[in-house]
Amino acid sequence: MRVAVPCVLFAAAAVAAGQAPGAASAADLVLVAARVAPVDGPAVDGGVAIADGRIVAVGPAALAHPLKPTGTKLEFPGATLFPGLVDAGSYVGVRRERDETTTAFEVETRMADALDPFHPGFARNRAAGVTTLHATPGDRSVIGGRTAVLKVAPGGARRVLRADAGLKASFVQAAYSDDRAPTSVQGALDLLNRPTPDLAERLKPWTDPTSTLFVAARSERDVRAPGRLSRLGGRKILMTGPAAGEALDDVAAYAAGVVLDPLPPSLAPYERRRVADLCARLPFAFASYAPLDPPTVLRISAATAVACGVPEDRVERALTLGAATLLGVEKQVGSLAVGKDGDVCVFSGPPCDPRSRLLATVQDGRVVWRAPAD
Repeated sequence: MRVAVPCVLFAAAAVAAGQAPGAASAADLVLVAARVAPVDGPAVDGGVAIADGRIVAVGPAALAHPLKPTGTKLEFPGATLFPGLVDAGSYVGVRRERDETTTAFEVETRMADALDPFHPGFARNRAAGVTTLHATPGDRSVIGGRTAVLKVAPGGARRVLRADAGLKASFVQAAYSDDRAPTSVQGALDLLNRPTPDLAERLKPWTDPTSTLFVAARSERDVRAPGRLSRLGGRKILMTGPAAGEALDDVAAYAAGVVLDPLPPSLAPYERRRVADLCARLPFAFASYAPLDPPTVLRISAATAVACGVPEDRVERALTLGAATLLGVEKQVGSLAVGKDGDVCVFSGPPCDPRSRLLATVQDGRVVWRAPAD
């Protein structure tokens, strides 16, 4: 016991200093910048050290961390190190599979299986700082399928963090058609709350209290509908726009959080108030729905949210750790912390400032994109 106590104290001190306790492996990559914004704590000086794809030191400890003889040290004077961005709603790689219009209930469709890892949109993601994405079905089926949280590296190598992150439901008007049931929001509620035996069996895994239901609804009327679901989704996350702010009390009563549609800078004053109210009441994240919009819209949405009056630190969290938490992958990604994946964005300034340039993107400890030299 006399030997163990000092070891424990040393390990605790190492963690407090931002370095993995007893870290034996030297770093493959050390990034040095003027500011490190870990998101889960205050900004610090120094850098980030990554070994075997994971962060092993953050802050001043990273500067002293040993580097492998084959390792790389990159310095970005005046820049900010920030976690890799997490896109909370994307169609990249699944665009052709995201909508099945012949049936309203695609319970078994899995985005993890439908993904094309060679889609050119993944390269655009990396050039926008997106290292993790939430692949979702579209909105044209009442139940569109099972979402997935994943990464795709250059060359098409993919890593699935959650194969069945949640079930996607839709209460937008595009989900209803005159030539198949249901033909209305009320009809969808009736079928989901009192399903046929076959549908009930297919939906059974998603009645578990620990399951997650991602629900698209955008009009003031439709965003109230998910609160009337009596069977599905122990945890409901609303995928919506500013209109949900008009029904905020109803939304807050059932939603564990919201994934916000792209927010253009041209929002009207009343829409800005709705966004501010939503973000004040509920955990939130941003979706790009790329390739329908470019992945750079995530930072545009962030800048717009700040302009709406949402505190900048909460917006930075929504781009990273907030999104990871809503998606259930916060232990792996979303902040610059020892033990987490080596996903880092290098910005010339504050990430929510549209004037800041992305200088480099690091995914799992590998530099996957760098800005061209001026």
